[in-house]
Amino acid sequence: MSQRVSDDAMAEVIAETRSDSSSRRHGGGDDDFVTDLPYMHRVGTPPKQPLFQEIKHSLMETFFADKPFHKFKDQSGSRKFVLALQSLFPILEWGRDYNLKKFRGDFVSGLTIASLCIPQDLAYAKLAYLDPWYGLYSSFVAPLVYAFMGTSRDIAIGPVAVVSLLLGSLLSSEISDTKSHDYVRLAFTATFFAGVTQLVLGVCRLGFLIDFLSHAAIVGFMAGAAITIALQQLKGLLGIKNFTTKTDIVSVLHSVWSNVHHGWNWETILIGLSFLIFLLITKYIAKRNKKLFWVSAISPMISVVVSTFFVYITRADEKGVSIVKHIKSGVNPSSANEIFFSGKYLGAGVRIGIVSGMVALTEAVAIGRTFAAMKDYSLDGNKEMVAMGTMNIVGSLTSCYVTTGSFSRSAVNFMAGCQTAVSNIVMSIVVLLTLLVLTPLFKYTPNAVLASIIIAAVVNLVNIEAMVLLWKIDKFDFVACMGAFFGVIFKSVEIGLLIAVAISFAKILLQVTRPRTAVLGKLPGTTVYRNIQQYPKAAQIPGMLIIRIDSAIYFSNSNYIKERILRWLIEEESQRTESELPGIQNLIVEMSPVTDIDTSGIHAFEELYKTLQKREVQLILANPGPVVIEKLHASKLTDLIGEDKIFLTVADAVATFGPKDWGRYYTIRNLRGDFIAGLTTASLCIPQDIAYAKLANLDPHHALYASFVTPLVYAAMGSSRDIAIGPAAVVSLLLGAMLSHDIRDHKSHEYLRLAFTATFFAGVTQLALGVLRLGFLIDFLSHAAIVGFMSGAAIIISLQQLRGLLGIPHFTKKTDIISGIGSVNNAIVHHEWNLETIIIGTSCLIFLLITKYIGKKHKKLFWVAAIAPMTCVIVSTICVYITRADEKGVSTINHIKGGLNSVSANEIFFRGKYVVRGFRIGAVAGIVALTEAVSIGRTFAAMKHYTLDGNKEMVAMGTMNIVGSLTSCFVATGSFSRSAVNNMAGCETAASNIVLSIVVLLVLTLFTPVFKYTPNAVLSSIIIAATTNLVNINAVIMIWKIDKFDFMACMGAFFGVIFMNLEYALIIAVSISFVKIVFRVTWPKVVVLGKIPGTSIYRNIEQYPKAFQITAMLILRVDSAIYFTNCNFVKDRILRWLRYENEERAECELAEIQYVVVDMSAVSDIDSSGISSFERLYHSLEKLHVQLVLANVGKIVMEKLQESKLTELIGRDKIFLSVAGAVITYGPKREEL
Repeated sequence: MSQRVSDDAMAEVIAETRSDSSSRRHGGGDDDFVTDLPYMHRVGTPPKQPLFQEIKHSLMETFFADKPFHKFKDQSGSRKFVLALQSLFPILEWGRDYNLKKFRGDFVSGLTIASLCIPQDLAYAKLAYLDPWYGLYSSFVAPLVYAFMGTSRDIAIGPVAVVSLLLGSLLSSEISDTKSHDYVRLAFTATFFAGVTQLVLGVCRLGFLIDFLSHAAIVGFMAGAAITIALQQLKGLLGIKNFTTKTDIVSVLHSVWSNVHHGWNWETILIGLSFLIFLLITKYIAKRNKKLFWVSAISPMISVVVSTFFVYITRADEKGVSIVKHIKSGVNPSSANEIFFSGKYLGAGVRIGIVSGMVALTEAVAIGRTFAAMKDYSLDGNKEMVAMGTMNIVGSLTSCYVTTGSFSRSAVNFMAGCQTAVSNIVMSIVVLLTLLVLTPLFKYTPNAVLASIIIAAVVNLVNIEAMVLLWKIDKFDFVACMGAFFGVIFKSVEIGLLIAVAISFAKILLQVTRPRTAVLGKLPGTTVYRNIQQYPKAAQIPGMLIIRIDSAIYFSNSNYIKERILRWLIEEESQRTESELPGIQNLIVEMSPVTDIDTSGIHAFEELYKTLQKREVQLILANPGPVVIEKLHASKLTDLIGEDKIFLTVADAVATFGPKDWGRYYTIRNLRGDFIAGLTTASLCIPQDIAYAKLANLDPHHALYASFVTPLVYAAMGSSRDIAIGPAAVVSLLLGAMLSHDIRDHKSHEYLRLAFTATFFAGVTQLALGVLRLGFLIDFLSHAAIVGFMSGAAIIISLQQLRGLLGIPHFTKKTDIISGIGSVNNAIVHHEWNLETIIIGTSCLIFLLITKYIGKKHKKLFWVAAIAPMTCVIVSTICVYITRADEKGVSTINHIKGGLNSVSANEIFFRGKYVVRGFRIGAVAGIVALTEAVSIGRTFAAMKHYTLDGNKEMVAMGTMNIVGSLTSCFVATGSFSRSAVNNMAGCETAASNIVLSIVVLLVLTLFTPVFKYTPNAVLSSIIIAATTNLVNINAVIMIWKIDKFDFMACMGAFFGVIFMNLEYALIIAVSISFVKIVFRVTWPKVVVLGKIPGTSIYRNIEQYPKAFQITAMLILRVDSAIYFTNCNFVKDRILRWLRYENEERAECELAEIQYVVVDMSAVSDIDSSGISSFERLYHSLEKLHVQLVLANVGKIVMEKLQESKLTELIGRDKIFLSVAGAVITYGPKREEL
């Protein structure tokens, strides 16, 4: 914010805060104030809503925010029927007020746009590689349908350049012969499914999906498409006959250059350039003088008439000038039987229809919103989609192709004085007359003139000023714009779209994943705390660090936020120590922008609290919102932190607590702890390794190899002191399932080679993530998803072990629960189980579970559970050897290969059919292994108060798995059960992994023959016992209490694992988690603020019921950054709030709202689409005689408002430091409050 604005506001806030603090000092009687701290006001906890009420509210806000059914309330049946018809056909509603004056305007504008659209239709049909009459058909039927169903008064419907080019490009990629009948049929099919797509979006109220194509992406896409279209017209403009069908600029320019000597026709060039210059001059005249818009509008028709007459007189067509020749006349024929509803082109028709339908819809809605804002009327997005969808479905049945709103025609329609959609009806009638009577007159129209009409029409699509503004406002938006632009001109229209959407999504993910955090300081003479970078005069408080988090806290950013806060703490402590200032004793986290928090965020704050506690720093929270405080209570985090350390404002918190690298230090003591921990962990890991190899369908010695080599590498490179490295149950099961999907024969050499290949690529994936510092990507597997995934995997692993536990010889290779239970049931029915095996297995399982219980109840006896698996192996092996139970059907290991790891570098597939499969399996297994290891490492690092370097962990994990793949190992990671034992056994450093590795080496070289008689049932019982802790019921219950969306992700992963497979479960969990982020970003909360009595504090009236609203003012807070995905929702939500509040105040005979104050404290960023939406909001409010006022604008947002000149539009005198300052300036006098 500019210093001038800040200083003005600061003076006002000083007066308000001093006055209010005085009133609070002497008030003393309000129940809401803490008695021993008269400055303090309790943080409000909103009443808990019932679950179904919460779901209903979310659905209503998401899909029915405009309350479409409200007008049906308390109406009779016949009235409801009439209202329903009016809702479907808006013409029935506004048609009652239609009069001759309006018709005069519509008639003139309809004739004007008809003179423009007819020559354009002939030209645009060529872009789609269709005959010219299809363009005219499309401008006859579609506008008629839209006039009855659309809500825009200004949109002119018909074919448009960009959609025609896109359609032609997609269709010709499927059917190269554009003159074939199948090509036309596919065009109708695509049009039908474009309409279906649009109709479904409207009926299901999913119109928000088109907002994912941002303003920046549209600017770049349109500019690229305009250049591509213009280049395509060089064929007609230069008279070239052999021209490329490709749309990229390189191919087109090559085609033009290769025809320069023999392919160009100079008569064609002369005609084309002459009329192109004429058209551009008329456009310039219309642009300079708005009253002469009609000159530009009729110039295409003049060009067609004059050029046609000229060619006819001179017979230029006989001299090589290409002409239209023939246009079929008459009304549209039916094409219902031409649509592919089956056959090989059905899929292509659906795909092309969806893409072209979405682009057409985006263009139409963007145009409609622009003119609706200019004329100050409401455009119903969902009704628009229904109208667009219906007209394209009807069009597909009547020989039309995809139509939409055209910007050039709509602009002419607007300037010609159109009043309603009747102008589309007039245009449609003129086109009909043309089809019936005038089509023979176009026979001699030169194609060069049609090409010049297209070029002139698309010139305005290249918006250089918009691109420059994008560069000034938001560099990421500019990158999206350029991505779309270069994607279109160098590749194709579809690739350009894909790049633009991908970059726009990447921007959102980056902002969500790496939110801004700011250090706050106190503005002199106030109790206001602001970003010290934005307000250099703001002073930090001695002994305190005040940090604001500018984002909701989700799984994707929770660890980053925790680590960023700790880095701030370390940096500040270092600076204060150098300056001989007091050390930091209190860390205050200002949470007003934190609109939501999930289970991962809760865990991150728990870890932050424990880390700060060991540093003797107190964690204090200020201004948590209603959703956040509710979740903090549900998770008991308020009890952990302390209710007395949660405040309404930073000022309250300050008033209460304010001033008034291990190898160089290694010792014998460290070695003693690591030696004991290494031996203890080894006693657990050796039997587990033998068992986990079976999960991966590999021989046992490969697991022992993995527990020898990989811990050594990790000990040298890893940053965790507690992780114990080796095979893990979930990763082994995942690896086995994916390997057996590609190679069913587990005993084949190819299977083993593919395992090594997958391990190699798992390591490469991990190493690449670490080297490129992309570790944040693993955060997209949320805590909730991991809980569900691990629980499901534990059940599947246990179920798979019933084969060994019951001695079943034939068992399914599928991992889903239905197949597993089916195999068990078949074995019981056919008596394919072994009693001796069951006795051995269940006895050991009971023993293991008892020892686990003892270790859990008495922490000092952890070693009992740790040595129990080895005890089981030894006792059961002796038992089988003595009783010769193996001869009675008890399955044993038989043989484990001894000796050191053999080299497997030559066994890895670096070419052939298994390379891609190995990479795919390795990437998935590597990510899962990395996620498990890092989550374990973070847990123990927080417990022991040291820093875990995520990127170093990835490099270490990647290196160890690459080395492992070269030495006959499979994917290794950190194991929770081993790491827990390692930690409780007193490990000091990663040297415990070296001890573990040495013990495994001794086993490999000396003791492998001992395991010959070990029963497989014992290995199964060891696996089942090891995985029981993975089913975390308490965590699932806590997730349910804290965040229902997290619970869905958890259950999605859980049921995906047990009913499908591990890979699908991961996809489901990640998808639900991503949907959650998109959901929160797309529909941010917009809340009404009121003033808390006796203060200058304004808070959510739902969270603080005693907060009262200010007369003639509506104070709203937007709880999100404002991006292309949500800017229209935010604008519409503010306008709806205004309408509802005015209605309520009118009923109570209160003053109407004159000011809308938007508190921007939670708006951490805004893009070009957000800027545009605020401009439209300002104009809409201006026409309602309501002034827009902004408060508490952050540094980044203020810079962008200034660059876009929005500060000048709104007025600098209407931008304030705080809501209090805005109310003092524009609100009622103090005695009225």
